[in-house]
Amino acid sequence: MKRGKPVWFEDQLVPFYRNGKLEDIYWTFSYSLILDDDGMPAGVLVTCMETTQAVQARRQTEETARSLRNIILQAPIAICIFRGPQFVVEVANEAMFSLWGKSSEDVLGKPLFDGVPEAKSQGYEELMTDVLLSGQPYSANELPVTLLRNGDVKTVYVNFTYQPLRENDGSVTGIMAMATDVTEQVLARQRIEDAKKDAEWQKRVYETITSNTPDLMYVFGLDYRFTYVNKALLDMWGKTWQTAIGKSLLENGYEPWHAEMHEREIDQIIATKKPVRGEVSFPHAALGERVYDYILVPVIGA
Repeated sequence: MKRGKPVWFEDQLVPFYRNGKLEDIYWTFSYSLILDDDGMPAGVLVTCMETTQAVQARRQTEETARSLRNIILQAPIAICIFRGPQFVVEVANEAMFSLWGKSSEDVLGKPLFDGVPEAKSQGYEELMTDVLLSGQPYSANELPVTLLRNGDVKTVYVNFTYQPLRENDGSVTGIMAMATDVTEQVLARQRIEDAKKDAEWQKRVYETITSNTPDLMYVFGLDYRFTYVNKALLDMWGKTWQTAIGKSLLENGYEPWHAEMHEREIDQIIATKKPVRGEVSFPHAALGERVYDYILVPVIGA
């Protein structure tokens, strides 16, 4: 003011008694010199405007931002916030750094695909751009992404959500990303599926072999019931798979002495884990009485 120039102060705390109590009131005000006709100082023009609501709103916004940041940093899942069309990493937690295979210095304050260049050209940039432009969230499960793991580039599977972040005017200026690394679950399921495919293939090969051999092939359970018989044995019995499987020796037409003999042999195999050989006669459904040489072999670990 001594030099005749106006001065102003923004959001200054000036407590006032109002509504019967002392309140914290914030003001923005200015002082301007008033000159008389001779150009000499004649007074000071003071203008002021209360900004309490604006200050409180700004503080509330800052407090909300701090709370959100703390939630992100302490969250057990990977979370981060991207800003702008370059997807600058504004904040991210340790879980997200671990998922990226990066340190905070590598990515914070940088565009995502500069800090994590190995994630480029995998479709994620297009997904994020669409969320930013459309304002619609996007979620996916078990999506593959190539990332660094212990210095090597590997395929990682993630469940993730991109949630648009809106300003007070409704415009979308950022994205909150939440992700979970499900690589171990996906790989475990793939191993199980591969094992099932191998087992099914082996079963088809086994059934092809046993169904086309003239030898009689069958499997007993520990309860003396048939769990598998091949076509040659079904033809000998004159039965179908549905009428034979799960049935006992007696139920499949064996005479009591014959059934008891095989049950003793099964008990012996269980006890010794050694095969048993023998010879026995049995009536063929179409060819009449026949004599068969047989060997019963233990299935270990079944």
